[in-house]
Amino acid sequence: MFQRSYIGNENAPGVVIQTENTPEELMYNNPRASVKEVFELIMSDLNTAIPLLAGTSRSDKSQINQDVAYGLRARANLVMGNWQAAADDALSALSGGYTPYTLEDLTEPQFYDSGDKSWIFANVINETNDVVASGILNWPSHLSSFTGNGYSTLVGQFRAINQNLWAQIPDTDIRKGWWIDENLKSPLTEGKTIDYKGKPYPVEDYYGYFPYTNVKFGASKGIINNAVNASDWAVMRAEEMILIQAEALGMAGRVAEGKQILENFIQTYRDPSYKCTAGSSTELQDEVWFQRRVELWEKVLRCLTF
Repeated sequence: MFQRSYIGNENAPGVVIQTENTPEELMYNNPRASVKEVFELIMSDLNTAIPLLAGTSRSDKSQINQDVAYGLRARANLVMGNWQAAADDALSALSGGYTPYTLEDLTEPQFYDSGDKSWIFANVINETNDVVASGILNWPSHLSSFTGNGYSTLVGQFRAINQNLWAQIPDTDIRKGWWIDENLKSPLTEGKTIDYKGKPYPVEDYYGYFPYTNVKFGASKGIINNAVNASDWAVMRAEEMILIQAEALGMAGRVAEGKQILENFIQTYRDPSYKCTAGSSTELQDEVWFQRRVELWEKVLRCLTF
């Protein structure tokens, strides 16, 4: 957010570094550290944390464990261009048994429950949390097009996909249904109604959707029109780690292996007819970036919303 990415900008000014060891007098005259220095601190912290977290348990996915630390280091290594290390860390992050949402899972709106096997790290929310008690100052209020109490459904402030990006998603890809089409139709809304004064209304009519509105995120507990916005927020999912593996292996010169990982993921979990046609590292990277835009679409919205 404060500087261009790592590669090629290592010596550009990043953010201020302040730790528990920073002298008080330096706090008042502490210039921005270089991007390289910032990443050195990030990697130092992660390299220290990972062995210390070995064998630790957690009560829920809001807590850090070794899988999460590997995932964070996979992200950092990917940005730094440490391709093989990024692929290795992403694989380690998946070692806790996390697997993507299946085609069957995605016949209904999802992404509200940290207990799902895809989630590695999450902001776990319960009904007594302040963000829930506030009513509408929370994730479902902004992102879910099925909530009974939110900026999205109450005032029609729906989050929608770019029409050009949506058009690039193959019709055979189940993710295309994460957004309604120009005719306000999606497999995820078909047959779903809300009763009003004893009469059932299709959700698209009741809420007033417009073309390309997202229907990816279910309401809390999967209950349509649920006014209690106690949905968990995904911070890291298995799908991201798989995409990191594919990109990193490709950029490390192992294009065939990277393509195979990408194809296995998409064909098994998203689009059985998918075929990756990338013939080079950069072409594979571009294809992974496209898949990121579709699969991890909420990451951009998180930045815009919060």
